[in-house]
Amino acid sequence: MRATITHYNHRLVNQILNRTALLAMFHAACIFQAAGEKNPGSFIENKGQWPSQVLYATDIPGGMLYIERSRLLYAFQESVHQRHGQLSKIAPGDHKSAIKGHAVELKFMNGNDKVTVRGLGVSPTIFNYWIGNEPAKWVQNARAFESVELDDVYPGINLKLYKNGESIKYDFIVTTKGKIEDILLEYSGMESIKLENKDLTVGTSLGQFTEMEPYAYLDKDGNKKEVKCNFSLQGNQITFETSGSWEREASLVIDPLIVFSAYSGSTADNWGNTATYDNSGNLYSAGIVSSSGYPVKTGAYQTSFAGGSWDVGIMKFDSAGTQLIYATYLGGSASETPQSLVVNDAGELLILGTTSSRNFPVTNASVFGGGDNFEPMEGVPYSNGSDLFVSMLSADGKKLQGSTYLGGSNNDGINFISGQFDTRTMVESPLCKNYGDQFRGDIITDKDGYIYIASNTTSSDFPSTVNTYAGGSHEGIIVKLKPDLSGILWSRYLGGSGTDAAYSLKQDSVSNIFIAGGTTSTDFPGIN
Repeated sequence: MRATITHYNHRLVNQILNRTALLAMFHAACIFQAAGEKNPGSFIENKGQWPSQVLYATDIPGGMLYIERSRLLYAFQESVHQRHGQLSKIAPGDHKSAIKGHAVELKFMNGNDKVTVRGLGVSPTIFNYWIGNEPAKWVQNARAFESVELDDVYPGINLKLYKNGESIKYDFIVTTKGKIEDILLEYSGMESIKLENKDLTVGTSLGQFTEMEPYAYLDKDGNKKEVKCNFSLQGNQITFETSGSWEREASLVIDPLIVFSAYSGSTADNWGNTATYDNSGNLYSAGIVSSSGYPVKTGAYQTSFAGGSWDVGIMKFDSAGTQLIYATYLGGSASETPQSLVVNDAGELLILGTTSSRNFPVTNASVFGGGDNFEPMEGVPYSNGSDLFVSMLSADGKKLQGSTYLGGSNNDGINFISGQFDTRTMVESPLCKNYGDQFRGDIITDKDGYIYIASNTTSSDFPSTVNTYAGGSHEGIIVKLKPDLSGILWSRYLGGSGTDAAYSLKQDSVSNIFIAGGTTSTDFPGIN
């Protein structure tokens, strides 16, 4: 039994996802919540997906937190969600460098530069980053942890980071061999820093976050004895001060809470596109995700819509929707959008989508055909034109089994009229009626594992083995692929002299293929 929910309507898909408790949000770091339950794997190890100095990273409201040996780095980015309604009011070209970012550093001054860092409480969830066309740079099976501990940040003092909802908590654990006076923290890159009612407020160009008044206690055999503690701020440097009468009879734990109340929404831009399930009832979803990225310097900065990348974010949940089994990035240096998902009888997930990346991860000799530069949705540029792609993930999510381009020399896989699309006037295909109609297609498999896709193309040189392009604005395309995605068995155009697109397909018990789509062609083939 196989089924797929194709991208018919953005609002409809999100309603389906919400009703099944399948999806809370696509987060750039692939940290998700399902069915309102907290995902325990919050801190992802670095296996090469980030610069080498990063040891672990986690999502926070408005951005990412990167953990290094000598500092914490907060990277915030303005959400395209927040700007989405404004983009149509801005002339094309004016908003291409309009994404604001801000990075803030918290450095452990005079600390140990050889600190040992380890993840605690490993999650069963795995994370993959299949980005670009160089397999040596693909990252697979990155683990996630409930918390991260830095041992001997200062002599006899450890630092533990963990999550409390959307807030971050850190504990300085001062053993009997450590001195609280050794802790010296320095903020840089912020626009303001001040103490308000014993809380520390850090301001950035995108908002502010607050370190709540620290709670400190002596921990002796699990018994807690509170010790009065507060921040001391001198310039941009922070120390901790204790007061009252107490004796050092055990480890002293200093426990502030960092709250990002001024940053709203998801941790990165994300849009749900498609979902499906397998024979065991596991749930799959895919959408586009955009990350704040690792900043090269602290303070305010800007990035570009056109230079930024939208990748495909893929998740697999268990049948209850409460355990994230794996989460995966899939994409290149430009934009990608998934159209449809299906799981074959071997439990392998197949993804049909559209890419503008010349370096999309493929496993065969297929090459990118490209096309015209255009923007089918505001804020989602296809700067190199577009090709279709089909990718296959192993059942356990640990391997990219196969991946291929499908396309010709013009734009493929996006519902728009070639030569008439203009981001100023937003002239689109007459078949594009609903939000998200730009990306509609379908993928299925048969009992022998052969793969079929339905989509559309403006390429007269699309690799069709049956017929030729009829000359319309764009035409539907139907393709049968080998089970391992190593090649095409047959393909054909479907259309007339108008505008045509194939949206969905189904196979009956005797292997006939039925296709549903849209057309404006009065000479559409087979119509009587």
